[in-house]
Amino acid sequence: VACSFLGALLSCGEDPLGPPPVEYDYFPFLPGMKWVYEMSGEGHTDDLGNYTLSGSWTVRFGSATTHSLGFTVYPRYNAWHTVRSPIGSGDIEVTTGSDTDYIHATDLEIRVYNGLEDSTYFNELEYPLEIGSSWPYYTGSVLQVTSLTASVTTPFDDFNDCAEITATNPSYPESYSHLYYDAVYGKVSHSGYYEEPTIPGHWEDYSLDLDEFTY
Repeated sequence: VACSFLGALLSCGEDPLGPPPVEYDYFPFLPGMKWVYEMSGEGHTDDLGNYTLSGSWTVRFGSATTHSLGFTVYPRYNAWHTVRSPIGSGDIEVTTGSDTDYIHATDLEIRVYNGLEDSTYFNELEYPLEIGSSWPYYTGSVLQVTSLTASVTTPFDDFNDCAEITATNPSYPESYSHLYYDAVYGKVSHSGYYEEPTIPGHWEDYSLDLDEFTY
C-alpha cells in the first residue's frame, strides 16, 4: 500500500492566490506548484509502544526536462518530516527524508517514472476516472476508483466531488489507503491504515491533509 509508515504522502484555511489558472482534471503540475500536507495519526510499534503521529509532507513541481527516451517530464520533489511521540514515557522518533520522481501526462494516464533513465513506470491516475475502474500500482498494489463525489475537510479548505482512489495490496491484507483528488487542486488528502503482517501489533493509522497550496 502506498505510504507504508509514510516512507516505504504558511497560512491555513485561506487561499490568497485563488485556484490554479487552469482546471487540470485532478492532477495539476505547473512548475512551481507546491502542496504542503499536515500529518496526523497514531500507531504502535514494539520500540515506541502506543504513539501519536505528526509532521508534514511537501510536494513541489520543477521545470520541464527531457527523459532519456525523448519525451517531456516534470520533476516532482517530495520531502517529509515525521514525528512519532510515545504516549507516556519514551524517546520521540523523528524521521526526515526526500526523493524525486518524474511525471509524464498522456490523454489516458498520469505516468510516474522513478528516474530519467527508467523505461518502466506506474500510473498514479488512469482516465477516464469511473467508479470501479482499477489499475496496478507499484510493489503489487492496486488502485481503484471508489467514489467521484467524496467530501473532504482539510486545514486549507473544504472540498466536494472529489475522486476517491483506494489502494490495497494482497501482501498487506489489513492495510489500505484512500487518496482524494480535487478536480482543480489535485490531491488534497491521503489517509489510511498500515499493519505489518509479520509483526503482530505493529500498525499505523495516518492522515495527510492539505494545509497550504501555492503556485
